[in-house]
Amino acid sequence: MNAFYNHDDARSMVNAFLAKCYQDGGNSTFFPLLSVIDWFSNPDCWRLMSSGNEDAEEIQVRIPGIMCRSMLPPFTRKVSPKDKSTIRNLRQFVKLTGLGALVYGEMEKKIKEVENIFRKAIGGRPVISMAFHEYEGHYALDAHCRYFTDRRVAPMMKHEGFSKGVDPDHRLEVARGEDFVHGIENVVQYLRLATEEGGVARYEEVPPSTFKNGDVVEARVAFICYPLFEGGCKIVPTLRSLILLSDEARVTGRVTQCPW
Repeated sequence: MNAFYNHDDARSMVNAFLAKCYQDGGNSTFFPLLSVIDWFSNPDCWRLMSSGNEDAEEIQVRIPGIMCRSMLPPFTRKVSPKDKSTIRNLRQFVKLTGLGALVYGEMEKKIKEVENIFRKAIGGRPVISMAFHEYEGHYALDAHCRYFTDRRVAPMMKHEGFSKGVDPDHRLEVARGEDFVHGIENVVQYLRLATEEGGVARYEEVPPSTFKNGDVVEARVAFICYPLFEGGCKIVPTLRSLILLSDEARVTGRVTQCPW
């Protein structure tokens, strides 16, 4: 974000969307009914699930914020199929901040709540705390989703293929070889919030390249805890979808910088 970016306008937008989360989420600001941790396989992990229903579902937490750092598709670099370590760590990533929005400070407390829920449910294993670097002195959080899952840890997972917006030159498809799969766990939806006549909200699919740092977005994040080979477990905020709420602050800042 450049010096012409309007921080006040962006903060106001984030506060407005956070207020809507309050209204939609009942008594819990961002995390509805957090009480169930279930064990899954293929790959092995614990997942944060909703309670209160006959059929528990994976919770996807709504996190509005200003996108301040990112590493998003399209993926265009060349990667050798022999470079397993690099392929394993390729990911789609966003960092979100409230740029000092007061309500956003509650997010840090909620993250600790999630950690405690996992610790109580798992028991007997150390759980590594989630730690995020600040952005320009403001609290920020990260979410990512790996492009691939190791086939050896998820032998039953089906390969989903890549959309053109994610892998236009088939670099990822070629790189995965026989050892990796791009399954449902690796798919991120990219959407834009649109409002129809009468104020009815709808979501439309957009290319990942639509998103730029400075946009006000909503990340939908699942919290998944994986056992580590060296012992203990690690909670991963996993990006499930990214929704463009407004690009007004970013576009206005760009126009102010270059009025011609």
